[in-house]
Amino acid sequence: MRRSSTHRPFTFSIVAPACQSTTDAKRPTGAARRKQHPHAPRPATPTGSRAMPWWIICLVGLFCFSNESKAQLPMTKRVDQVDDFHGTPVADPFRWLEDDVRVNPEVAAWVEEQNQHTAAFLNQIPERKVIARRLTQLWDFEKFGTPFKAGGRYYFYKNDGLQNQYVLYQQATLESEPMVLFDPNTWSEDGTVALAGTQFSDDGRYVAYGIQEAGSDWRVWKIRDLTSS
Repeated sequence: MRRSSTHRPFTFSIVAPACQSTTDAKRPTGAARRKQHPHAPRPATPTGSRAMPWWIICLVGLFCFSNESKAQLPMTKRVDQVDDFHGTPVADPFRWLEDDVRVNPEVAAWVEEQNQHTAAFLNQIPERKVIARRLTQLWDFEKFGTPFKAGGRYYFYKNDGLQNQYVLYQQATLESEPMVLFDPNTWSEDGTVALAGTQFSDDGRYVAYGIQEAGSDWRVWKIRDLTSS
């Protein structure tokens, strides 16, 4: 069994913006442009802020570029894999990365190396802790999913605030006390195992539910009898 989606290694670069050239001095100012085009809208400027000088943008871009150039990008192995689709050969040198990371040690090692490289870059961002603290404050509130009815029962998802996974509740009636049907937060110590989907039988006796580990594309589906304890 193969996953429905493919994985391709990727890299990204931060390129320093081009600094102002000497020809910029010959360009008309904002006031002059408005005289030439009186109906043109003014450039949008955030309230209470000033436009960042071009030389600061250049310095920031050059700093990021120099930091990135020092980091050694992880190398990704290529394999000689070519598929023939109705007479058209299609190369797929990264096919080996489609293997399950949980069972293929080579893929697991590639993922770990990529994570380390990414973390080394992200950990240099001084504002990261401040942003994380602010996002935690914003996300810390009770959240509900859209209720739905299946097999004669009512269901809804709920998150107390900072739970890693939403909890699926069930009710026999709209007035009855909600009961926990699935709580993925108890399926692992770090909370990275998720409920990846549900499908109820027409009579409401059975439910098929998917389990997804650590964001993997691989899912394990199980069936539960809702009438049993």
